[in-house]
Amino acid sequence: MRTHKIGDATVEYPDEIGFCFNPVVINIYGHSWSWIGVTVTDTLTNEVYNEKRALFKGSCFFDVSFYIQSSFDTVEFSKIDYSLSGAQDSRLGRVFSVEVDMYSSDNTVEQSFQFNTFIIWGPWQWERDITVIGRSHGLIISLFLLECIQPGLGV
Repeated sequence: MRTHKIGDATVEYPDEIGFCFNPVVINIYGHSWSWIGVTVTDTLTNEVYNEKRALFKGSCFFDVSFYIQSSFDTVEFSKIDYSLSGAQDSRLGRVFSVEVDMYSSDNTVEQSFQFNTFIIWGPWQWERDITVIGRSHGLIISLFLLECIQPGLGV
């Protein structure tokens, strides 16, 4: 987690690189704004997700992993180019831009904070190996991983 200070408030936000199936958490605490708005933008498709929350005892918590996972719903694993390497926008990894807006009681933005995070769908080449292990050895953990990586295979 990274940390950013805005006056007496603290914003904790995700690292520069993360995995989409891990929680993507944003914590805001230390100041009593009326409410907080978060906008998550998939920079590859320009899909935008918004969420607003009231503060409770001067703090607010967001987990935006659902929005990020939704951006990977169209991945077709038979059409993945595994020769790609490095952090680049693709079907398995992309940059998300996140804006956090802090609102006063009259619904005006008092403070704003923006950050980017590169999210990877999962292990790049490794998932093919898990599929083979899961099918050939029938291990419960492998089947669980297989279902997480390629749901609906009916294994």
